[in-house]
Amino acid sequence: MPFEAVMPPAAGLIKPEESILSFEFSQAALGREGEFLLVFDKEPHPSLPSGGEITLDILDFAGHREPLLRVSYEGQKEDLELDAVPPGDLPSSVALLELVESYQSKEFYLIDLTRIAIWGLRHGCDMLNGVASSDKYLIYSCFETPSEWYVLPIDAPDRPIVRSLAGATDDPLGSLPKWFLGDLVIFYPDASYQACAGEIQDWRPTCKELPFWLGPISPDGQWFEARAGEHEYLHPDQIGVLAAECLSIPGADCSPHLRAFPANVSPLGSSRFLGNSAWDPLSESIYYVVHINTFPRNNEPEESEIWRYDVATQRFEKLAGPMPGVLHFGEEWYMYQPPAPWSPDGRYVAMKEIGGGIYKLEVETGELSLLSEGGVLLGSVHLE
Repeated sequence: MPFEAVMPPAAGLIKPEESILSFEFSQAALGREGEFLLVFDKEPHPSLPSGGEITLDILDFAGHREPLLRVSYEGQKEDLELDAVPPGDLPSSVALLELVESYQSKEFYLIDLTRIAIWGLRHGCDMLNGVASSDKYLIYSCFETPSEWYVLPIDAPDRPIVRSLAGATDDPLGSLPKWFLGDLVIFYPDASYQACAGEIQDWRPTCKELPFWLGPISPDGQWFEARAGEHEYLHPDQIGVLAAECLSIPGADCSPHLRAFPANVSPLGSSRFLGNSAWDPLSESIYYVVHINTFPRNNEPEESEIWRYDVATQRFEKLAGPMPGVLHFGEEWYMYQPPAPWSPDGRYVAMKEIGGGIYKLEVETGELSLLSEGGVLLGSVHLE
């Protein structure tokens, strides 16, 4: 058994004849070239239809959407669901689907779009702690051993690697893998202030206490967005950036470059708060969503504004709004914001309305246009 030496006892690759799912690629979609938005067709957590199918779709910035992969299930379980996991880098050539039964994760299915291949993994955890994927690796850990991370190379899933954060962090449950830069995996703080980083092949992990909130990493891999203050995520007193090397170099300075939150945004409070953010493709500016006119009864905003922050000049300017709806760059995920997908020419960034459609925002004009109704926006994918 290829997993026997290092993986949980019940772990193992799933043979095609053992899977309860059937997969079918669309040859027409595979014949297209370029970068596309990757959309899971149901939300938020679809039950697998008996005798029906769920699709993984590609969507271009002209609004054309078509199935890339059809997933079908012939059984009768009503509590069986298929969920999708956002990739750790964009654009990606992989997609990760998670099979869930009675709210418990059971299996992963890695969709490799470079090789047009699929492999399934029975992960062997009593309860899953965290999972992430990139074009090179699938990484996950079990709740019962949260400091141990099982790493499966995408091109050799039968040769797994075990990496541990034991000794590097006192809070293994607060460190989940969120981003990859080649072999470097970055563990973002989830509900904690400790972040870690380590090279998969040369494993010497570094963890550091960071008394501020980290946002997404810039496309060039040089900077994190950072927010500071008593309520740093929604109502920061300061915004700015943190050098990404502070996590990977043991003695590096981890002091962020911050400035006071701009007064021209108007005070943040019960009726205005800061949403998620997105770097531009050149890593020069950060785009922010500001949610406004919050309903007191459920703390839900009814409108959104778009602001742009130039990192070099520290200029903060309003780009668009107010616009109706609760908008986010890409799809919002609890305590973690995946990178927002951009059009290849850098003209548009994809946005998602909670409970609504997928949009494109033209960043120079602030024009918002509907691309497609519904679906979970996973990010972008490269086809060739």
